[in-house]
This record gives sequence, structure tokens and C-alpha cells, in this order.
Amino acid sequence: MMNFIISGIVAVIAMTLFSAIYNTFTKDEFREPNLLTQIFKKLFQRTLHKPLYVYGWIVHFLIGFVFLGLYEIAWRWFAIERSIDIAVLFGLVSGFLGIIGWYFMFKAVRYTYHFNYAHYYFHLVLAHIVFSVVAVFVYTQ
Repeated sequence: MMNFIISGIVAVIAMTLFSAIYNTFTKDEFREPNLLTQIFKKLFQRTLHKPLYVYGWIVHFLIGFVFLGLYEIAWRWFAIERSIDIAVLFGLVSGFLGIIGWYFMFKAVRYTYHFNYAHYYFHLVLAHIVFSVVAVFVYTQ
């Protein structure tokens, strides 16, 4: 259980760090906790009085643990090995699931930030590969 928690925390931090570095080079806001915060501002602008960025981070970590939980199920139920090549495959699948999730979140709140959505979705796949590879690496140590 401790391996799961540490792996999840380190993988989410690595993914977020990747997004921050990517953000620095592209000048587009691709950091997931910040985008979640923007969505929460649109959804809860009159009902939440606490700093919304805290909720962005909490949700980002929770989603990371959901993905890691799905990896755990695949590893145990289907006897899939914990290897880097499988992690890349999991990252691709997670990235495409992430694209679907973000697409519907952006549509639900009529998100109007002007960036290249195709570029964001490409970045999202890469970020999930980073998440998966780091999760597997930490988990197997």
C-alpha cells in the first residue's frame, strides 16, 4: 500500500513538472492543476470561498491515484508485468482517456482560453506517458 501511495505522489509530481517545463517552452497554460482551477472558477464562482487552486491540486492527485489504481488492477487481474514498455502503453491509453475527460470538461464549462487544443491534447498524451513510466519505475524499486 505504501508503494502505491509513494508511486502515485511521485508520478503526479513528475507529470506536473513535465507540464510546467512544457508550459515554459510553449508559453501556453498546459499545467493540469491550473486548468482545473480555471474550470472550478467557472463552475463554482459564487459558492466556493477558499482558494480554488487547492481544489485543482487535490483533484489532479485524486485522478492520478484513480489511474494508478487502474494500472494496479491490470497488473494483478491480467498478470501484466510492471515494465517500462507496458508503462508507455498505459500512458498512451491514459492519455487518450485524459483527452476525452478534458474535452468534455472544456465543453461543459464552455472554456474559452485561447490555446491550440490539438497541441494541448498531444502534450497530455506525453504527460501521461511520463506519469506511467515514473509510476512503474518508483513502484518497482
